[in-house]
Amino acid sequence: MRRLLPVFLAVLVVLSGCNGIGLPGASDGPPTGDSNVTTTGEGATPRTPGGNVTAASVKADALAAIDEVTTYSVRVDQHTRYVERNQTSTANVTGEFNRTERDLALNQSRVVSGIAVSTETYIDGRNGTFYQYSPALEQEFGSSWVRASVAGDAEVWDQYDTLSRQRDLLAASNVSLEGVQTVNGTDAYVLTGSPNASRFQDLGIGSGSSLEVSNITATFYVSVEDATLVGSTVELAGTQQARGRSLPFQRTADIRFSGYGDPVTVTIPDEADDAVSVGSLNTS
Repeated sequence: MRRLLPVFLAVLVVLSGCNGIGLPGASDGPPTGDSNVTTTGEGATPRTPGGNVTAASVKADALAAIDEVTTYSVRVDQHTRYVERNQTSTANVTGEFNRTERDLALNQSRVVSGIAVSTETYIDGRNGTFYQYSPALEQEFGSSWVRASVAGDAEVWDQYDTLSRQRDLLAASNVSLEGVQTVNGTDAYVLTGSPNASRFQDLGIGSGSSLEVSNITATFYVSVEDATLVGSTVELAGTQQARGRSLPFQRTADIRFSGYGDPVTVTIPDEADDAVSVGSLNTS
């Protein structure tokens, strides 16, 4: 049931955005924003880092710090423009992750064709069950709640673990150190980079799906104090197949991480008790 897996590359993969609920129609609602995820002073000239700091050292420290993270929270604001139709869609996502227990809770709100569609996604690592809620599921499954077994399926978790997906993108990118900037009150090294096109398949965004990515650029904000990933801004371009047509798109996702090491307890809503079983999720 791959349709249930958001290809939401930031949140979910490297941030692509389609969550299986459909594509823009005649018009889209206006973009939304959130000051809580805005880079302070973005666009200003970054300050010069001190010492013998290099792009390679910042990248290596960030990758190592990501590997040590047990829990975190994330917020993503995404804006997509479909070039030929001059249409836009927006998505806002918040999530909490417990990487030790492999528990997660994600809440996504999308504006598509002027209509807001909400999606809730949960993984209960203890019993190896995936849950998803959306009114858009009702037509196909006869229920707005579905569930699937993900016991022993590490690939499903890897697709949803936003921090791991950002790690993959950073690891695959050739980066430059642009300086130091304040992001949400945290001094952060600014790394800019882009993965080589040959690495797209390794990132799970190559050909073979409805999404064809032709270009990705990313800016990573790495804490000066402890090398944790404060956030990133990912821009990508490509084409998306919809109703037999190939639609060029441009997409920007602002991702902000917080709550490293804070307690995360995921509670599955009682309504999920009546979720329709769809078997197991096929991510191959």
